[in-house]
Amino acid sequence: MSNLYPILSIFAALAAVSLLVWSAIWLQRREVRKRRESVERKAQSLRYHYTPEGDAALVAELGQLIPRTHKRHEKAANILRGERHGLPFEMIDYSFVTGSGKSTHHHKETVVRCRMGSAIPDFYLRPEHIFDKIGDFIGWHDIDFDHRPEFSKRYFLKGTNDLEIRRLFTDRVLTQLESDPENYCVDGHGDSLLVHRGRGYKFVEAEELESLLDKCLAIVAAFRAR
Repeated sequence: MSNLYPILSIFAALAAVSLLVWSAIWLQRREVRKRRESVERKAQSLRYHYTPEGDAALVAELGQLIPRTHKRHEKAANILRGERHGLPFEMIDYSFVTGSGKSTHHHKETVVRCRMGSAIPDFYLRPEHIFDKIGDFIGWHDIDFDHRPEFSKRYFLKGTNDLEIRRLFTDRVLTQLESDPENYCVDGHGDSLLVHRGRGYKFVEAEELESLLDKCLAIVAAFRAR
């Protein structure tokens, strides 16, 4: 009988691991289902069109708008489409994974995308961090506006064509971005503008979607008022 103990121990360990794996899968699926149901209810209450999953073309476009190295498992889900304040929009749950092993990061972001009607220069805008200030000392400068020190202090702006980007960021755009205490991220590529909070690890709760949409569209409206 004692000879069976090692075998039984192995089976018990495998059973425990299997239970943990299936529990994690079940919890993840439940989270996905609850998220889908809550966003769909919100879309219905606001009378916007709801799509549970985005296609490969949408995922590729988002990948260009939010450039990160070595992204994988990119997904676009819970898509709201409609028009608000005269602006057609898409609101999307965008997720992807970077890194590996202990350095694996699961990124989750609720983003708002609008078409600008014409091509704009490629750029990305995000809150400025301490490492960006250090970068200034080693020659990695971003685009600053001397007449708007508050904006230049709060935001890091970089892109492919400094002159065209300066033309795009009018005083109205700078004022709109300065007016909100919560610093937003804005990404431009092709004819698309993407606005999001940039927190990266959690989708916006369904009850907060309308508020986020209004704030993001106010930023878009400032860009479109060129």
